[in-house]
Amino acid sequence: MRTKLEKAIIKAVPSILDLKFGCRLLDLKHQFFGNPDPINCVICDDWSSDEEDRCIEHYRGRYKETVKNIKDETKYKIIGRDITLADILIVLGKKYYGNKYNIDLHGAIVKNGSDRVIAVWDLTKTLKDQLKEIKDFLSDLLT
Repeated sequence: MRTKLEKAIIKAVPSILDLKFGCRLLDLKHQFFGNPDPINCVICDDWSSDEEDRCIEHYRGRYKETVKNIKDETKYKIIGRDITLADILIVLGKKYYGNKYNIDLHGAIVKNGSDRVIAVWDLTKTLKDQLKEIKDFLSDLLT
């Protein structure tokens, strides 16, 4: 289930859901002893130059799947790639046109005209692994 913040970011940066390398999926058609057992998988490469097939990988190995099947909501749920600082910068730029907040080289977010650090983005992590402080700040700002 996506958070309100994730939904707002995906709305502003829909390419997060593009069926490209690194896009995470939930395989809904997988069966385990005859029972539905959704499993996480990821698009690991394109296997075809015609852009109609994707290579999907999960714990049992790799297999080929058509884009049409991936987009079938009864077979797969598209989770998307991880949300990064680049996505946050795009959203902030769209919402505030880059003149309300600055992010320094260490990930510290400051309001223009102030030296006080509001929150710090850990540059080694994606949104899901950030501290609650940064998620709460961004949620208040963007939702």
